[in-house]
Amino acid sequence: GAFASSGMESPVGPRLLIGGIPDALHVPHLRAFFDPSVERGLFRCFHFRRPKQQVRAAGCSCYVVAESEAAAEEIRRGYDRTPWREVLIDVQVPFDACCTVEMLTASGLDLQAVEQLRPPPGLPRGNVGTPRAQILREIAACRLPPGAIPRLGLASASGEPRSARSFAAVPPPGTATPPGGRKPA
Repeated sequence: GAFASSGMESPVGPRLLIGGIPDALHVPHLRAFFDPSVERGLFRCFHFRRPKQQVRAAGCSCYVVAESEAAAEEIRRGYDRTPWREVLIDVQVPFDACCTVEMLTASGLDLQAVEQLRPPPGLPRGNVGTPRAQILREIAACRLPPGAIPRLGLASASGEPRSARSFAAVPPPGTATPPGGRKPA
């Protein structure tokens, strides 16, 4: 499995530090930014918790675990120095704000790292790293509340936001052709 022997230990695998995360970005933004890698399963654990106190002027950071060394390198190549606005065009972040990805060694992880590498049971790969289909399965199995959908920035199970579904697509009563092919007289 993705985790070491006890469920309370951190996931095993190559560790990365995602940095330069602007204050304006939240879980739905990070899911959108990293979507191709999340949906391909490149993250073993990516659980974003904004630190209570920001210590860096360049934004906050998040420790993540990649699925493999190759996945870690692909994540680094694909996202290091990528401007947040290149993907998140509607979010108010500074034009020069970039995502940074740093490869880490296993030693020297602080308390924040350990916290971020322990996602809740319903989000086994974290609130950013768990693929959409797996989240919807967890909701269907009642391991996650349906309220998680908007908090994670996901559309409904039909694939579109509830407000986008229209009753106008349903014909008014009496105009639909019944099974037999003839309309009522």
